[in-house]
Amino acid sequence: MTNKLEALITDLDGSLLSPHHQIGSEDLQTIAQLKALGIPVFIATGRNQCLCRRYAMEIGLDYPTITTNGAQIFDFTTNTSLHHSIIPPEYVCEFYDFVTAHGITYFVSTPTACYFHPEYAELAIFQDDFEKYAYPYNEVLMMDDSFDPRTLDLTKMLIPNCTQDILNLLNELPCVKNNLVEHTNSGFDCMDITAKHAHKGRCAKILSKQYGFSLENTMALGDNFNDADMLACVGYPIVPASADKKIRKMANFVTSNSGQNPITTAIHHLFPDLLVSGLLNG
Repeated sequence: MTNKLEALITDLDGSLLSPHHQIGSEDLQTIAQLKALGIPVFIATGRNQCLCRRYAMEIGLDYPTITTNGAQIFDFTTNTSLHHSIIPPEYVCEFYDFVTAHGITYFVSTPTACYFHPEYAELAIFQDDFEKYAYPYNEVLMMDDSFDPRTLDLTKMLIPNCTQDILNLLNELPCVKNNLVEHTNSGFDCMDITAKHAHKGRCAKILSKQYGFSLENTMALGDNFNDADMLACVGYPIVPASADKKIRKMANFVTSNSGQNPITTAIHHLFPDLLVSGLLNG
């Protein structure tokens, strides 16, 4: 690995974003400078595209976004899915039987929409995203009594506020117990399920080939278990100081807290001349 930066991939919640879901002003400037130097910047989030469009727009739509924990790569310039992985129908049936039997609130995503349970108390967190960014594209839909996810092609199944009791039950679900799907924790104490091998790391490899950058010379920022595959496949894995302790062990640099310009802090530490001189090291 040379001391050179060829690409940046960043998680949103718990990493780039503040607790109030804002990108730091210095990080916005740093991202703009990196792109001006020809260094691509990609978002990689557990959010469905309807919940990350605002951030893609904020940093610029130059590059596609890894969404839904790596189950989808979405192009916001054309509002199309460039790549997505569908959960096999038999595992959707297992999941549906499980949440129905135990009365568990859940959400699901398809390549074009996200279906929310209307009684989910934290829906208000995303209200601004719904009204300003997702509404024109009809991407946010509410479940009703007749909703049946088994009729849809799903990219993700999600249990919000997943307690330890629910997790213990979920871990006995055959598709989870036998590792036939990807299952991981993400923000807001969520348990996410996607198709096997559908994770952020795989999408990072897809984008590396498409855009011609070396993962060895790529920096990735993440804070939770759904970022592990992404952090493991790059040469510069960084985490915010607020990251999960187990995830911190994967990093070669612990940067500032989420929302406190963690990208800028890491760039200044690992590539001190990059933003000053506009020259790549190496």
